[in-house]
Amino acid sequence: MTTVQDILKAKPTEVSRPKPLATGTYHCMVKGQPEHGESTKKKTPFIQFVLQPMAIGDDVDQSALEEALTKKDGTTTPLADKTIRNTYYITPDAVWRLEQFMEHLGYALDGKMSLEQMVAESNGRQVLITLKHTMNDDGTIYAEVASTAKVPA
Repeated sequence: MTTVQDILKAKPTEVSRPKPLATGTYHCMVKGQPEHGESTKKKTPFIQFVLQPMAIGDDVDQSALEEALTKKDGTTTPLADKTIRNTYYITPDAVWRLEQFMEHLGYALDGKMSLEQMVAESNGRQVLITLKHTMNDDGTIYAEVASTAKVPA
């Protein structure tokens, strides 16, 4: 396991920004408990899930994925070591997206559980996600979740 001290011993020439994962479909698992927070600018409350990719779909470009997983020094990071953040804002007009995500995690939207209960029990649940690339204001490209879907039975 890499420690903070190990990371800080790196020389600037050895440090590189992680590359965004290739676009396409990934079979993922919710890893741990989601983080609750609020946006910096508007102070909108959100829930952020950490997703761990387990497999790729046929629409993921294998060479683009290999490039994204290859570090500056030529070593490769296993796909399972990557994480994807999936954020849902909690407002009356946006909460339907969280509800849809819970359904895609396999929860029945029958009123027997609250969204709060579903979120609290989401660790380990599986979902399909589709990643897209988006550009920040500074020109940096990052991968974000464009959509989610149920894992076929």
